[in-house]
Amino acid sequence: MLLKEYVSNNSKISIFEKYAIFSVAKGRKLDQTVANEIRTALKIHYPRSPFVIIREELHELEVDFSVYKKRAMRNLKGLAIVSSNEAVRKRAIEEQSLFDDSFAFFTSIDDAKSWADTFVFI
Repeated sequence: MLLKEYVSNNSKISIFEKYAIFSVAKGRKLDQTVANEIRTALKIHYPRSPFVIIREELHELEVDFSVYKKRAMRNLKGLAIVSSNEAVRKRAIEEQSLFDDSFAFFTSIDDAKSWADTFVFI
Protein backbone atom coordinates (compact mmCIF):
# COMPACT_ATOMS: atom_id res chain seq x y z
CA MET A 1 0.00 0.00 0.00
CA LEU A 2 1.26 3.48 -0.91
CA LEU A 3 2.13 5.36 2.28
CA LYS A 4 3.32 8.70 0.91
CA GLU A 5 4.27 10.35 -2.35
CA TYR A 6 6.64 13.24 -3.01
CA VAL A 7 6.70 15.11 -6.31
CA SER A 8 9.13 17.88 -7.19
CA ASN A 9 10.59 19.42 -10.33
CA ASN A 10 13.41 16.86 -10.05
CA SER A 11 11.78 13.59 -9.09
CA LYS A 12 8.81 11.57 -7.95
CA ILE A 13 9.15 9.28 -4.93
CA SER A 14 6.52 6.78 -3.83
CA ILE A 15 6.97 5.32 -0.35
CA PHE A 16 5.76 1.82 0.55
CA GLU A 17 6.34 -0.29 3.66
CA LYS A 18 9.47 -2.14 2.47
CA TYR A 19 10.51 -0.17 -0.58
CA ALA A 20 10.44 3.17 -2.35
CA ILE A 21 10.01 3.75 -6.07
CA PHE A 22 11.50 6.82 -7.63
CA SER A 23 11.86 8.31 -11.07
CA VAL A 24 13.79 11.35 -12.19
CA ALA A 25 11.95 14.05 -14.13
CA LYS A 26 12.50 14.15 -17.87
CA GLY A 27 15.41 16.38 -18.79
CA ARG A 28 17.01 16.06 -15.34
CA LYS A 29 20.21 14.22 -14.49
CA LEU A 30 20.53 11.89 -11.50
CA ASP A 31 23.23 13.93 -9.77
CA GLN A 32 24.06 14.80 -6.16
CA THR A 33 21.30 17.45 -6.00
CA VAL A 34 18.59 15.00 -7.02
CA ALA A 35 20.11 12.19 -4.94
CA ASN A 36 20.10 14.41 -1.83
CA GLU A 37 16.44 15.28 -2.42
CA ILE A 38 15.61 11.59 -2.62
CA ARG A 39 17.71 10.73 0.46
CA THR A 40 15.91 13.40 2.47
CA ALA A 41 12.51 11.81 1.76
CA LEU A 42 13.86 8.32 2.43
CA LYS A 43 15.35 9.31 5.79
CA ILE A 44 11.96 10.58 6.93
CA HIS A 45 10.25 7.24 6.23
CA TYR A 46 13.09 4.80 6.83
CA PRO A 47 15.16 6.42 9.62
CA ARG A 48 16.43 3.03 10.82
CA SER A 49 14.22 0.48 9.08
CA PRO A 50 15.79 -1.54 6.27
CA PHE A 51 14.35 -0.89 2.82
CA VAL A 52 14.90 -1.31 -0.92
CA ILE A 53 14.91 1.33 -3.67
CA ILE A 54 13.41 0.81 -7.11
CA ARG A 55 14.46 3.32 -9.77
CA GLU A 56 11.98 3.38 -12.62
CA GLU A 57 13.50 4.87 -15.75
CA LEU A 58 10.60 6.12 -17.83
CA HIS A 59 12.87 7.94 -20.29
CA GLU A 60 16.56 8.24 -21.09
CA LEU A 61 18.42 9.32 -17.96
CA GLU A 62 21.96 10.49 -17.42
CA VAL A 63 23.42 9.17 -14.16
CA ASP A 64 26.34 10.79 -12.37
CA PHE A 65 28.05 7.75 -10.84
CA SER A 66 29.35 9.89 -7.98
CA VAL A 67 25.90 9.51 -6.36
CA TYR A 68 27.11 6.06 -5.27
CA LYS A 69 30.06 7.52 -3.35
CA LYS A 70 27.87 9.26 -0.79
CA ARG A 71 26.12 6.20 0.60
CA ALA A 72 24.85 7.69 3.83
CA MET A 73 21.97 5.23 4.35
CA ARG A 74 23.27 2.02 5.88
CA ASN A 75 19.73 0.63 6.07
CA LEU A 76 19.40 0.59 2.27
CA LYS A 77 19.54 -3.13 1.45
CA GLY A 78 18.82 -3.33 -2.27
CA LEU A 79 18.52 -1.42 -5.52
CA ALA A 80 16.48 -2.36 -8.58
CA ILE A 81 16.53 -0.52 -11.88
CA VAL A 82 13.50 -0.86 -14.14
CA SER A 83 13.61 -0.13 -17.87
CA SER A 84 12.91 -1.80 -21.18
CA ASN A 85 15.81 0.10 -22.77
CA GLU A 86 18.86 -2.02 -23.66
CA ALA A 87 21.23 0.93 -23.14
CA VAL A 88 19.92 1.33 -19.59
CA ARG A 89 20.56 -2.36 -18.92
CA LYS A 90 24.17 -1.95 -20.08
CA ARG A 91 24.63 1.10 -17.86
CA ALA A 92 23.07 -0.82 -14.96
CA ILE A 93 25.83 -3.41 -15.26
CA GLU A 94 28.35 -0.60 -14.65
CA GLU A 95 26.29 0.74 -11.74
CA GLN A 96 26.10 -2.68 -10.13
CA SER A 97 29.84 -2.61 -9.41
CA LEU A 98 29.33 0.63 -7.44
CA PHE A 99 26.58 -0.73 -5.16
CA ASP A 100 27.57 -3.16 -2.39
CA ASP A 101 24.21 -4.73 -1.57
CA SER A 102 21.56 -6.58 -3.57
CA PHE A 103 21.16 -5.22 -7.09
CA ALA A 104 18.75 -6.24 -9.83
CA PHE A 105 17.52 -5.12 -13.23
CA PHE A 106 13.94 -5.59 -14.41
CA THR A 107 11.90 -4.67 -17.46
CA SER A 108 8.68 -4.60 -15.42
CA ILE A 109 7.86 -2.50 -12.35
CA ASP A 110 5.66 -5.33 -11.07
CA ASP A 111 8.61 -7.74 -11.19
CA ALA A 112 10.74 -5.22 -9.28
CA LYS A 113 8.03 -4.83 -6.63
CA SER A 114 7.79 -8.62 -6.28
CA TRP A 115 11.58 -8.79 -5.85
CA ALA A 116 11.47 -6.06 -3.18
CA ASP A 117 8.70 -7.90 -1.33
CA THR A 118 10.93 -11.00 -1.00
CA PHE A 119 13.32 -9.18 1.35
CA VAL A 120 12.98 -10.34 4.94
CA PHE A 121 14.22 -7.73 7.38
CA ILE A 122 14.93 -8.79 10.96
